[in-house]
Amino acid sequence: NEDLWTLRASFGTDRLRNAVHGSQDEFAAFREVDFFFPSVGRYERTFALIKPEVVGEGKVDSVVRDLEANEFIVVAQKTVPVTEAAAADLYRESKEQTNYPALVSSTTGDNVALILER
Repeated sequence: NEDLWTLRASFGTDRLRNAVHGSQDEFAAFREVDFFFPSVGRYERTFALIKPEVVGEGKVDSVVRDLEANEFIVVAQKTVPVTEAAAADLYRESKEQTNYPALVSSTTGDNVALILER
């Protein structure tokens, strides 16, 4: 049961296929920020990854507008091609979950990585 203010609750379509990956907790956010933005220092911020399906549909600007309408500030944004191996590494802590293959496949391709603060 996701809290109503989370990225996953606001933008996810279901538990297997989300339009936006939101950090699970503060530790995960730090790890994910470091993964996609290694030169940025640590702040009280969160990470979001707009996945390839949404990028391919040309809906990145719409997602960003929705995030900003929910009082998020986009601190950094970049397009990141994610290989299957990199996606597997990103979700390595979920490897034993039944949705792991879907997580990896839904993240493989061109993603838009965001650092958000609110």
